Amino acid sequence: MARKKLTLSVDAELIERMKVQCVMEKRDLSTITEDLYSNYLERFAQFEKLMEKKKKKP
Repeated sequence: MARKKLTLSVDAELIERMKVQCVMEKRDLSTITEDLYSNYLERFAQFEKLMEKKKKKP
C-alpha cells in the first residue's frame, strides 16, 4: 500500500509521551499512528454492525 504524508497538530506533551513510547516499543511514530487509525476504524465498523443487528431485531 502506498504511504502518504500527514500533518497533524497535537498537544506538545502528548507528542513527547508518544516519542518515549516509540523508544520503548522500538517502533516509529508513523507505524504506531497507522495502527491506532486502523484499530479505531475496525472498532467503529464493529459498532456499526452491532447497531444494524439491533435495528433488525423485532
